Amino acid sequence: MADVLRRGTSFCGALIVLMLVAGMSPATAQAGHWVGDWRQLESSAGQCPSCRITISGIGRVLTVVASNGWTAEVTADVENGLAAAHGEGRWNEMRASRLAGLPFAVHLTERGNLLHMTMQIMRAGRTWTVRAVFGRA
Repeated sequence: MADVLRRGTSFCGALIVLMLVAGMSPATAQAGHWVGDWRQLESSAGQCPSCRITISGIGRVLTVVASNGWTAEVTADVENGLAAAHGEGRWNEMRASRLAGLPFAVHLTERGNLLHMTMQIMRAGRTWTVRAVFGRA
């Protein structure tokens, strides 16, 4: 009887570990897929063919650095079956004159081969929303 209980406990423990790992793997796998360079294809703030973002990191926490002067840290997840990430960032005080030092919230969603970004910049009690689409560089 004790042998059966030990096996049952081991099986339950293994099952719990497997469920935890399986629950984390989609977001982690998708986050790793995003690492690299992306070029801006369109933006509600105006066209910028030279604008790029570089995504780096390991696991679910990623750093996004933009060629036009902002940096953000995001956490990858899965939302409605799509790879997504959300976090916060700040415009560089030295490079972006009218946006210098301003904080923002950022949300990324992957749809097909494209990365869709929504950035909400807080400025003087108002929120300015920028939407952009990126493709692999």
